[in-house]
Amino acid sequence: MTTDRRRRAAVVGGIALVMIAGAIFWRLAPDGAYPSGLIYSVMIPVSTLVLGLVLLVKSGFIDLLNTTRVERKAATERQKAELARMMAPSLALVIILFLAGALMWAAPMADGRFGWGGTAVATSLYFGGLGLLPLVSLLGTLLRFREIDILTQQI
Repeated sequence: MTTDRRRRAAVVGGIALVMIAGAIFWRLAPDGAYPSGLIYSVMIPVSTLVLGLVLLVKSGFIDLLNTTRVERKAATERQKAELARMMAPSLALVIILFLAGALMWAAPMADGRFGWGGTAVATSLYFGGLGLLPLVSLLGTLLRFREIDILTQQI
């Protein structure tokens, strides 16, 4: 797998993962976040999920993960040391992803039924969490680029 193909797979795979997460989190939308109707409740989330899964399979992202796993095992000590320095940004990425999920899980509880918040608060929490997903995709893709660069350099 060439470096250019790996980068392309990382970008398309990141977009596909955001599409899949967005389709799953669509079901957590509070009342009033989207207009009512069959197209908003079924068609958009299902088509987004299917398109995300197709992109994930066709992009070569799964092959990239398998190749990277094998290359990590065969990496030199210097490469392993550089990869270990990527731990802090990776943990930050996981924290941002957890925050996005927490905001989206909290949104249905903030619509006023439990004595706090309202529809505006719930919708703001939901869209705030949904807005973090592209940030997670961008940061994850940048980390994957750095990992590709480290593993493909000859040391």
